[in-house]
Amino acid sequence: MELEPLEDLAEAHSTNVLERIRAGDAEGLRSFVDGRTRQELAWMVLSLGNGLVMLEHENGGLARKLRVLGEQNRTLDTANVSLFAEKSDLLDRNEELRDILHGRKKAA
Repeated sequence: MELEPLEDLAEAHSTNVLERIRAGDAEGLRSFVDGRTRQELAWMVLSLGNGLVMLEHENGGLARKLRVLGEQNRTLDTANVSLFAEKSDLLDRNEELRDILHGRKKAA
């Protein structure tokens, strides 16, 4: 028995089922599922389960990336606060130095 054609058919059936679910086509879904053999249904369930496992694995990876990005974002927010405070201090210092320079020019 060749498994590849069965897997391909199961994937096609699974895709069809998911499309009908997304479209809200309950009657079409019922009709489609009722028209499948036990073997086709078993393979289709395996295909759907495999797809679910792959999505869960991908979601886990995305959740980890989201946590890392969140932590990096908090670090950048902290750095921004420090940089803006430093910029403000430097602007104030620059203004003081300009005032001193203008005072010397007037005195000279």
